[in-house]
Amino acid sequence: MYHSITIGGKNTWDDWRLVPASRPVFNPPAQKVKTLEIPGGDGVIDLSQSLTGYPVYQNRTGSIEFIVMNDFKPWHMAYSDIMDYLHGQKLRAVLEDDPEYFYEGRFTINVWKSEKDWSRITIDYDVGPLQVVSPVLHGRLAVGPLQLSKWRHPPRRVQGHRGDGGDPGGEAGGAAVRAGSGVPRVPGEQLG
Repeated sequence: MYHSITIGGKNTWDDWRLVPASRPVFNPPAQKVKTLEIPGGDGVIDLSQSLTGYPVYQNRTGSIEFIVMNDFKPWHMAYSDIMDYLHGQKLRAVLEDDPEYFYEGRFTINVWKSEKDWSRITIDYDVGPLQVVSPVLHGRLAVGPLQLSKWRHPPRRVQGHRGDGGDPGGEAGGAAVRAGSGVPRVPGEQLG
């Protein structure tokens, strides 16, 4: 296991012989925090969750440093190939260590350092805050509700909707409905 990353249609090890300098991870997203200062009062009022009722996050940003095996192809060709494919592009990335999820965002080449035995390349990323469940698992299309993250927001109730049990609630056919989070929505339902 080389702890590679598949970015778009290219794998960092198979296609470019890039070995991460440390195990690659996407940094956790910072929470969007909004506070209101009250003149003449102590402290601040935290408005961060007042609109949604749950925390919302900024994009995940960071860098991953790779060691380029110089015996695969000349460094200038490797650099050109990687720049042509990756720099400034919005792509999906899947970690070899966590293949059930992908991250989507923009990737850029930051630094290329040439050394005698190998070169180093730093790839910067600015991806969405959520880990998205990959639609294809083990060679088959995944069936079931779309899960946007390991940190799922609590299901919200859909007014007037009755789930499988006949009680009003936030379930449709046994799947949690996350109204207001953007997806998924129950077609034809009025959201309250």
